[in-house]
Amino acid sequence: MKEREKMSNVIQLKSCPRCNGDMMLEEYLGDRDLVCLQCGYRTAMAQTRPAVAGGQARVQRRGERKAA
Repeated sequence: MKEREKMSNVIQLKSCPRCNGDMMLEEYLGDRDLVCLQCGYRTAMAQTRPAVAGGQARVQRRGERKAA
């Protein structure tokens, strides 16, 4: 089964740092990016993922290593 690209309908008006255009949230394979609809500028969003450690749910930030 192929993974499908997921798109969200979140749009931030006039928030592009390059051209002051509209940014749309794009999600693909677990990564989230804000993409400008006018100029194509792309920036990665900080992402947190829930992780279970020791029976308790906690938030694991992207790039953070799991506790041993």
